[in-house]
Amino acid sequence: MAPCVYSALARYCAIYCAALAFLALILAGVGIYDVLAYLVSRRIPEIGIRCALGATPFQILRQTLGDGLRLALFGLAGGMRGAFGVCWALRMTLVLPGSSDFFYGVPFYDPATPSIVAAVALLVAGAAVAGRAWRALRLDPMEALRRE
Repeated sequence: MAPCVYSALARYCAIYCAALAFLALILAGVGIYDVLAYLVSRRIPEIGIRCALGATPFQILRQTLGDGLRLALFGLAGGMRGAFGVCWALRMTLVLPGSSDFFYGVPFYDPATPSIVAAVALLVAGAAVAGRAWRALRLDPMEALRRE
């Protein structure tokens, strides 16, 4: 086969992998949003009690965001450890002695990719928690307590 066929095949595989990675990122974002929104919606009666006892909306949002982002950070830390473990395993199996550490011009320990994924995951988690908590704050405290 001619060299241009190999480069076209490599380009096609790279585009296909990028599309699958983007789809995985969207599915992970939807999953994070759903789980954190559900966890905050379970706390609506607690938020109602806090409002009735005089907590300010800023205090409630700060606590709710802190709790939700703490969960997201724990999950992110575990996911990053797993991702770096997989990168190490791929490097050990794909890189031959004397060859370069690059796979199609990208190093195995590329800091940009995990950073972007972590930032997107934290943004989605923050949006999920803040959106649900903001909706709960707009409820009347008595209505929030009746939801139990």
